Amino acid sequence: MNGKPIFGLKMQETTVHLIGSAHIDPVWYWSRQAGMIEVLSTCRTAMEMLHNYDEFVFSLGDVWVYEILEKYCHEDLDTIKEHISNKRWHVPGGWYVQPDCNLISESSFKKHIEFGKSFFSRDFSVEVNVGFNVDSFGHSAAIPDILMEAGYDSYVMMRPMQHEMSLPGPLFIWEGNGGGEVMTWRIPRSYNAESPAVLKQNILSALEVAKVDIPHVMVFYGIGNHGGGPTRELIEWILENQDFSQGVKLKFSSPRQFFDAVKPWKMHIPRVQGELQMHAIGCYSVVGEIKRKLQDAELAILEAQTAESLLGDINNFVFENNRFDKSWKRILFNQFHDILGGTSVREACEETINELSGVIADGEEAISMICLQNLVNLEPHPLQRLKVFRFGNYDYNSVVYHEPWLHPKGFDQCFKGTLLDEFGSSVDYQLVQQSAVKGLPRALIFETSIKSSQHPEFYLDHDHEPKAVKTDLYIKKRVVSNSILKSKVGTKGNLFNLSRKDSKDENSEWIQIHVLSDESDTWSHGKKSFDDFPEGVFEIKKIEVEEEGPLRSIVRIDTQYGCSRSCLRLIFYREKPYVDLSVDLYNLEQFKLIKLIIPVSNTQFRYDRIARGYLERSQNQLEYPFMKWSWIPNSTHSKLSTGLGIISPHCFSCSGADGFFNLTLLRSPTFAWHDPAKIYDPNRFYNTDQGFSSYRIRICFDTIIDEMDNFTDEILFKPRCFDWTKGMKS
Repeated sequence: MNGKPIFGLKMQETTVHLIGSAHIDPVWYWSRQAGMIEVLSTCRTAMEMLHNYDEFVFSLGDVWVYEILEKYCHEDLDTIKEHISNKRWHVPGGWYVQPDCNLISESSFKKHIEFGKSFFSRDFSVEVNVGFNVDSFGHSAAIPDILMEAGYDSYVMMRPMQHEMSLPGPLFIWEGNGGGEVMTWRIPRSYNAESPAVLKQNILSALEVAKVDIPHVMVFYGIGNHGGGPTRELIEWILENQDFSQGVKLKFSSPRQFFDAVKPWKMHIPRVQGELQMHAIGCYSVVGEIKRKLQDAELAILEAQTAESLLGDINNFVFENNRFDKSWKRILFNQFHDILGGTSVREACEETINELSGVIADGEEAISMICLQNLVNLEPHPLQRLKVFRFGNYDYNSVVYHEPWLHPKGFDQCFKGTLLDEFGSSVDYQLVQQSAVKGLPRALIFETSIKSSQHPEFYLDHDHEPKAVKTDLYIKKRVVSNSILKSKVGTKGNLFNLSRKDSKDENSEWIQIHVLSDESDTWSHGKKSFDDFPEGVFEIKKIEVEEEGPLRSIVRIDTQYGCSRSCLRLIFYREKPYVDLSVDLYNLEQFKLIKLIIPVSNTQFRYDRIARGYLERSQNQLEYPFMKWSWIPNSTHSKLSTGLGIISPHCFSCSGADGFFNLTLLRSPTFAWHDPAKIYDPNRFYNTDQGFSSYRIRICFDTIIDEMDNFTDEILFKPRCFDWTKGMKS
C-alpha cells in the first residue's frame, strides 16, 4: 500500500486491526464434551490476558459458548460482562454457532440471529451487527439479504479463498440475491495464528492483497479450532512490534472497530454479487444421514409450531415454557459446519444422529397431541371418519395415503365401500399394499385438494359399493404412461427414459446411476467437479410391475453394481405432469461416488433453490450444494418459459453439463480424513455412507419456476390422516 492521497482524503499510516480470538470447534476431531471443556479453558485464559495486558482486546461470538459459561461458570460470565461494558471483549457474529452456510434454510438463519440478538441484548446489552462465519465452507447468496434485514451491516468470512474464488480484494461490498448488501472482509490467510512467525505471515498477507488504497486491514491471531485463544507470547510480540514497519501500525482491535474505520471509503469499495463458492465440495455428499435428519428435525418443529398456531394451545404440553426453544437449539447446534458437513469423527456423527432423532420425536409428539386434542373435540358423526391434517405452506393437490382400521376383522378386511368428502361427494380411491406383509392390500390412496390451514374430513360409507374410477394410466412391464407423460424401461445400465406423451420422438437419453472413483478426502480438498467418466453403472437385474391402479402405478427396477444394489420405483399418477422416483440404495462401495444422471434440455444454465429464492448457475460440471430443487428451462433464452423441475429433499449436492443434470447421492471416503494424510489400509478406518439410504425425487415437466416451491411443499409436508369413530353406528 502506498502513501499518496486518494479519493480526496489525506492518506494516513496503515492500521492493522489485530483481532485476538479463539475459533472453537465444538465438535470436529473430538467429542462435544471436549469442546465444552475447551470453552471454559479458553475463556479463563482470555480473562487472564485481559487482566494482565491493558491494551489487549478479545472477540468471541457464538451463543453456545456463553450458555456453557452460564451453566457451569457463572462467575466468569459476570467478569466477561464487565469486559464487554468496557469494550475490551467483543461479540462478532452472535449466532448460535458458525453453521454451514449453504444447506440451512431461511428459517434456520433467522433462528440463529433471533437467539443471538436476544441473548446478547438481554444479558450483555450488546446489539450484534457484524456477521461472522470464518470457517464455513461457502456462503449462500441469501445471506446479505437476511443479515441486512436483521440490522447487520458487515460480515467476516474466509472460505472460499483467493485460489478458489477470485475476488477484487479482501474488502468488498457483498450484494445478495435480493438486493441486500453488507460490507465484507475475507480473511486473506488464516483466522488462527499460534506463533509470532505465523502472525507475521498473516499481517504480510493482508497488506499484500489489500490492493485498494484504504489504510486499514484486519488480521486474526490466536490458537484456534480446539480453542486456546491469544497467548502471552503473541500479545507481547504485538506490543513490541506496534510500529510494524514504515507507515504500518499494529492495533488491538475488533471487527466492529475495523468496519467503522473503513466506512469513509465505502463508496469506493468494489462490489461482489451472488454466492461465495467453492470450497470443500465433497462435504455436501458425505454422511447424508445427518443432513436428512437435520432437515427432518427442522420440518418436525416447524410443523409443530404451525399446528399450534392453527389449532391452538393444549394443556399439560411437554414444552410449557418456550416450548420449542430447546429443540431449535439442538437443531442450530448441529448445523455447525463440521457437523452438518459430515466432516467430524464417526463418534460425533453418531451422537448428532441420536440427538436429532430425539428432536424429531419431540416434534412428532407435539403434532400428534395437538391433532388428537382437536379430534376429541369433534362432534359425533354416524360414519367412520378420516380426519386429515396438513401443516404446509401451500395448498396441497396430490394423494393422501392411509390404512384405515376396520373393526372387527382388522387385518383380514379391506374397505369396499364409498369414500365421501365433507360435501357427500364420492372420492376416487385405490387400494394399495400396506407396509405390513399380512393380508390383502388394504391401505387407501385418494386424490384431494387441501387448502392451506384447512383440515378436511372424509367418510367411509361401508353400505355402498364404490363407483368405477376413470384413469389415463397405462402400464406394462416396460412401459408406463398417463395422458401427459410416458416412460420406457431400458436394459443393462439404461434404467428408463421420460418424455411428453404427445412427443413424436421418444427420448433417446436414459436415466442412469453412475459409479465414479473418488480418491479425494472427506472435504474433497482441491476439487471443483466430480463429473469424470464413470467406472461403471448400476445395471438392471429385474423389472416388476409393483402397483397398477387408476390413481397410481409403479414399476420397480432392481439394479446392481458390484456388491451394492438399488431398488428404484418409477411412480406415475393420474393426470399429473410429474413422476416420482423412490431410490433405495444399499451401498457397499468404498472411495466411490454415486450419481443419478437425469437427461434435461441442453441449456447453458439452470436455476437452483437457495435459502431464499433461487440462483442462476451454469451447467459447467462444477459441483454445487443442492437445496431441495433445480429448474432447467426448456428455452435457452428466458427463465420465464416452462422448464423441467427436479426436486429431491434427500440430496444435497449436484452438477450439470451437456444436457444432463446430475444428483450426487453419496460419497464414501473415510470419516474425518484430511488431505495430505494418506489411507494406506482401507480396512483400518470407517468409511462414510455405508449401508442403506433412501431418496425421493420428483421430476416435473413443463412447469414454471414459481411452481417449484409448491411442488416441494407437497413432498415435505405430508398429510396426516387419523381414524375417528366418535358417533359411528355399529
